[in-house]
Amino acid sequence: MVKGDKQMTKFYSLLYDSTFKYFLKESPHLKFFSDLIEKETGYSLMDYEFHDQELNTGNHKKDFRLDILLKKEDHLIIIELNSSYNTYTKRKNYAYLYRIASAIYEKGEDYEKKRQVTLINMNNWTCEEKKEESVDYYNFHSTKYQRVIEGIESFEIYLGKYKGKVYNGSNKVEAGFALFTAQSYKEARAIVGDWKEGGEIVDELEKLRYNDEFNAVYDAEIVQKKLENSARKEGYTEGESIGMKKGEIAGKKAGIKQEKHSIASSMLKKNFDIKTIMDLVGLSKEEILSLR
Repeated sequence: MVKGDKQMTKFYSLLYDSTFKYFLKESPHLKFFSDLIEKETGYSLMDYEFHDQELNTGNHKKDFRLDILLKKEDHLIIIELNSSYNTYTKRKNYAYLYRIASAIYEKGEDYEKKRQVTLINMNNWTCEEKKEESVDYYNFHSTKYQRVIEGIESFEIYLGKYKGKVYNGSNKVEAGFALFTAQSYKEARAIVGDWKEGGEIVDELEKLRYNDEFNAVYDAEIVQKKLENSARKEGYTEGESIGMKKGEIAGKKAGIKQEKHSIASSMLKKNFDIKTIMDLVGLSKEEILSLR
């Protein structure tokens, strides 16, 4: 490893949806993560296909896109990767669940047809009520009549339960989920130890530094998360300051804009097409062309 080489030391977290999508799309690794999900939810991800990735909570800028949407026949699975706890995240994810459950009928489909939408939240914290719980299950029902609303459900997987776990020869599920909590390659290597399959995942993570397309997507996601956090703090009220001075807000926006320009410029040099850059970075065609 070259000392001071940021690209060489950059860690790609599995808690970023760009990273997790990469592994789910790579068939040699799909079974590894499918087995983990199946153990906690009963659902295997094998034979599911990626579906519409553009659905959002309804804002016109499409700033808040769901992480992963999979489809198999009449069953859709949403997977959300949540790095920090807040009520906004929970509300946003349930908004996705409700929108997708209703959107499947938008094109005149049969309302009588059985559909199932499952939300799987991968949470990087422990369960508030019971720290030792690894998963919680929710269905939706009328409290008055105790009648379950069919077709929607959710699972909360608490990754904090697995933090600090390392492979001991018989705990593949614990070690596999612990990988999501890793913050460095050193920590990831310590988790997998001599576990062959786990080691292959970490090897692949390290190889991603050579993947220009992936790096562009990953960097764009970092900027997008900053935008979401900034927008949430500002309360979406133009010109208002919530916990920040107006000058600080303007400065933060300018910094994020500069980051987006830097990513887009790098993608142009690597011959990414304009439409791809627009989709990934969120700049207009005119802004991107001005960077040439």
